[in-house]
Amino acid sequence: MQIAFFYFLLFLAQGIIIPYLPRYFYALGFSGKQVGTILALLPLLAIFGPPCWGFVADRTGRPARVLKLISAGAALMFLPMLKVTSFWAVAAVFILYSLFAPAVQSLTDSIAVSEAKRLGTHYGRLRLWGSIGFIVSALGYPYLLEAGLSLNWTVVFAAGALGLYALASHLVPSTAGRASSGTQAHATLRDARDLLAQPALLAFLLAAMTHWTAMQCYYQLYALHLDKLGIPARFIGWGLTLGVCTEITVMFTFRSLLKRLPLFLLLCIAFLGSSLRWYLVSRLSTGPALAAVQMFHGLSFGIFYVGSLGHLEQAVPERLRATGWALFTAVVFGCGGILGNKLMGAAYDVAGASAGFQVSAMLELLAPLPLIVLWLRRRKAPAVVSSQ
Repeated sequence: MQIAFFYFLLFLAQGIIIPYLPRYFYALGFSGKQVGTILALLPLLAIFGPPCWGFVADRTGRPARVLKLISAGAALMFLPMLKVTSFWAVAAVFILYSLFAPAVQSLTDSIAVSEAKRLGTHYGRLRLWGSIGFIVSALGYPYLLEAGLSLNWTVVFAAGALGLYALASHLVPSTAGRASSGTQAHATLRDARDLLAQPALLAFLLAAMTHWTAMQCYYQLYALHLDKLGIPARFIGWGLTLGVCTEITVMFTFRSLLKRLPLFLLLCIAFLGSSLRWYLVSRLSTGPALAAVQMFHGLSFGIFYVGSLGHLEQAVPERLRATGWALFTAVVFGCGGILGNKLMGAAYDVAGASAGFQVSAMLELLAPLPLIVLWLRRRKAPAVVSSQ
């Protein structure tokens, strides 16, 4: 269960970095466009970093060793953030950090799928420990802020958490994530290119990228939105916690859900439910109500993410698993993250955080269209809609 412990520490760090680092950047005096630019650097580097590291993992057949390398790289490259305060210096540090950080999660997911099979469980039950780690930091940190802790401590806690997961990466067995003996052929660049030539995979990636573009309102603007409304920081933590609790529930029960509904329909429900979520966030103005709406996170992230990996597990050959996961990271988290961060930063500068959530609500209505078009053309697309 070492991979579950690693997930816990990985998302312990993300529970600080994702919701609170943007607030720290705004506290430094950066504009919405500047914060959007900084946050867009991570998905920009995610277009290139994860595919390269994933290919190295598949090529060498040693994904656990590569995971140790990139985990240490992310932790070390973040350390200068403790000292820098100017826009260009912060951006430079974030570039160095982003050379490694996006690949950590994609490679961990790749390893976890193999480990789940070896342990006789399924991916969601390993990944949920990451969600628990996220709850611990996202719920606990606001109380420290309300007790008088300066936002400057955000980077201190983030750096410490990154160091912990870099150390924990050495607990992951060296054999974890390796392809079975019958699929040890080395990956090639042509293999990676052929993956992207599949129409069903392209439609899925386009839908997922659109959804992730819309999701950036949550990661960039949610904490700031509540802060501008004068809502105490603890409701940020409670909203994040309620959302992750529903995410954990979905991950634990996802196999049962697939026995009742096809993946195509589950993804459409996730996108449309997310549209309602963002619209409600833009309209509500009380802490308890805004926290309660975050229970939609079970749709926005839980069904979306576990369903995405379930699709990729079926669509991508085992020997190319790390490469396939990395391509997903590059297209969805990379391209979608860049578009979303820039769009949300611009919306915030023009009309405030509420406008960003309204834009996201409209984008989510577009997300199911590639899957619907594919379904209408084929009537049945097994790689996308199969529940097996």
